[in-house]
Amino acid sequence: MTSPASSYSILRFQFASNTYINTYLSIYLSIYLSIYLSIYLIYIYLSIYLSIYLSIYLLGIFIYHTMFISILFCLYLSQYDQVSIYLSISNCSYLSIYLSLIVHIYLSLSFRNCWFIAGVNVLIIQSQPLFKNVVPPNQTFNKGTYTGLFRFNFWQYGKWTEVLIDDFLPVSRVSGQLCYCYNRKEPDEFWCSLLEKAYAKLHGSYEHLDSGSIHNALVDMTGGLSEKIDLKKGKITPEKLFETLSKMWTMSTMIGLVIFGDDNTPVPTETPQGLIKDHAYAVTKLATVTYKNKKENLLRIRNPWGRIEWNGSWSDKSQEWSALSESDKEKTGLVIDHEGEFWISIRDVMKYFDLVDLCHQEKGAMMAVLGEDKEQRKGWSCYTYNDNWVHGVSDGGSDRSSESYWNNPQFIIDLEKETGKTTTIVSLMEIMDRNKSRMDIFTGFDVLKIESGTPCPLANENYEKANLVFEKRATETEWRENTLCMDLDSGKYVVIPYTQLAGKASRFLLRIFAEKDIDSELADHLPTEVNKLDLTDDKYTFLADEEWIDAFGLHQAIEMIRAKDEKYPPLTLETSRCFVGLLDNKRLGMLESTAVEKVHEFLILWHKTFKSHQDEDTGLMDVKKLRKLYKELGFIANRKVMEVICKRYANSDGKLSFDDFVQSTARMMSLFMKYYTIEMDINRFYLLSN
Repeated sequence: MTSPASSYSILRFQFASNTYINTYLSIYLSIYLSIYLSIYLIYIYLSIYLSIYLSIYLLGIFIYHTMFISILFCLYLSQYDQVSIYLSISNCSYLSIYLSLIVHIYLSLSFRNCWFIAGVNVLIIQSQPLFKNVVPPNQTFNKGTYTGLFRFNFWQYGKWTEVLIDDFLPVSRVSGQLCYCYNRKEPDEFWCSLLEKAYAKLHGSYEHLDSGSIHNALVDMTGGLSEKIDLKKGKITPEKLFETLSKMWTMSTMIGLVIFGDDNTPVPTETPQGLIKDHAYAVTKLATVTYKNKKENLLRIRNPWGRIEWNGSWSDKSQEWSALSESDKEKTGLVIDHEGEFWISIRDVMKYFDLVDLCHQEKGAMMAVLGEDKEQRKGWSCYTYNDNWVHGVSDGGSDRSSESYWNNPQFIIDLEKETGKTTTIVSLMEIMDRNKSRMDIFTGFDVLKIESGTPCPLANENYEKANLVFEKRATETEWRENTLCMDLDSGKYVVIPYTQLAGKASRFLLRIFAEKDIDSELADHLPTEVNKLDLTDDKYTFLADEEWIDAFGLHQAIEMIRAKDEKYPPLTLETSRCFVGLLDNKRLGMLESTAVEKVHEFLILWHKTFKSHQDEDTGLMDVKKLRKLYKELGFIANRKVMEVICKRYANSDGKLSFDDFVQSTARMMSLFMKYYTIEMDINRFYLLSN
């Protein structure tokens, strides 16, 4: 029998043994499980890796084939435009090559400068003198005279502008060829590429030459008048259209044709007839031939791409040419060559084209004038106005029933001295800001006939609407230039340019042409009236111990008075300077101390008027109410003055604070008093001289 001590020892031994066994077992199981899990994770990782690798491999094969299909597609489309393919070969990733290719295909095909190239083609054919004005001669690469600088001239909104450029041109990284405009047959000819670069510089970048109108390019290179003939909406016959275009051609009118594209087609596409949608063409000649004993009217048209031609009747290899006489063939100057130039009948022009784009060099070439059976005058009187629609002041919109409409700029055409009808052309051109190709502003104008003596500018409260006749409206359009030709009876007219929607600020050029000597002016008043406020009567005394007070002292004094009753908001030091400028009759830069109470009177009166027009929540006033407020104070401020005040004092939302209002009013009164004094001095001078 064992003792308790020995039993305890045995139990302790068994317990210890079990502990050691459990420990060894735990370690063994841990190692085993770790190895097993490691093998399992390695297996999972290898499976995922192999799956990804296989997927990438298969994707690479797909992209590899897709890439070459895309290249073939790109090469096919390259016949439509100057496509520049750039592949980043330094990075062998299929994905990077593919994305690079797609991006450059998109950028190349989306750049549509055909309108500019077509305009250049027409300019060269129709007027060599005008072309030499745009591209001055004697600019060569000859040694001794070559400096790396080229100059070109463009007409920009009423004046000619010289553009200087260097001799660097963008080229393809792959082919080394010029990216944009170039001569395919003579690749060493660079004048057109340099001209395009100068035009791009004028507009801010090549990007801003993407999409445009032929007439914009032609007007910018000639200063002419644009006009458009819609072939789908008009009711003109093919014979009448050809007769009209022939007359215009003899008067140096430049003609282009346009085919509109589809909204779902991002790039120009070829039609079964060999024409390109969303594309501009240049008309280079007109001719009438005899075909099967009938007169056939033809137009020679050039694709600015230099390839892809019309394949219908009268195309280069059509059977119609074999039936013509040798004299007719010589008259047309037919050339069988794939150079992008082809002949087409006027009937097919009306069938397949959408728009005739015109740029007139003679005012008498306008369609409305050509239809008149009278001798056209060579010299036309012309008035030009460079003006703007200012936000909050003169951006009244096109709704004649709204009060804001009458805030639009207004211009007078005076024909009261003329008898009979006077052919008058009004051209409104929106001035596109550099680096912007804005198309969200639609512009138009109204021509209104008014009775003699009607006050101008026209407004809801200053004329009888019975004395007003809406003569013509040039419907708003997204085109840059909106032109209207009309025959006006003897009388007085007001032209009101507008934007389709109110609140659209922009600049514009208004040109008025008339075949007779007319008078025209801005329909606006000079500020000829002001409240008869006594600026010299001393009624109060303040700070009697000081004889003079400057702007700082005036500011402190005004704040002391204002703190007692707070009848108007606090003012800045600049406002005190404006009052010193207004009341300083002696031109000393200081005021007599008695002027403080006079300033206080002004502030109480002006704040009462201002408060009746301000917004209760913000304490600010809309500048649209400023002219009416000035009228209540006795001022008649014209639109130009209002625009200057708005730009100088209003915030970005077109709001004025009371402090800004006080400054503008004090400055206006000061300028009026100076103007009145000068006018009185001039009248006194003339009086003494006589």
